[in-house]
Amino acid sequence: MERAPSILRQEIFYSFLPELNIVLLILPAISLPGSFFTDPMGERQQKNSAMTVPKFLLGDNTDHPEDIFIVHTEYPHFIINLLNDDVEWFDELRGDESEIAVEIAGLIEEASIFYDREMERYTEE
Repeated sequence: MERAPSILRQEIFYSFLPELNIVLLILPAISLPGSFFTDPMGERQQKNSAMTVPKFLLGDNTDHPEDIFIVHTEYPHFIINLLNDDVEWFDELRGDESEIAVEIAGLIEEASIFYDREMERYTEE
């Protein structure tokens, strides 16, 4: 199934995922003024916002009650369905394929660890 085009406006990334019947909103990773990040082109940039967005977000959708979605809010932006390990990428990945594969594996492992931690915290409450 073909994904609808994404629109970048005012630093907010919107994407419609027809296979999931959801509109995904990804805010850029931001933190306190004076902090720095490296953009996809390798340039060091200063952030000017007082809000901190978590690296991972846990999501669900009532149209897909069995699915568990993790949203990665930093570059490279993606959403993973932990039920079947489907990944939807929102950034073009460039560079050496072996290095990209290692980075992807690490990010997916981090997403899984994040989910396990969140479930432990949920059951503790």
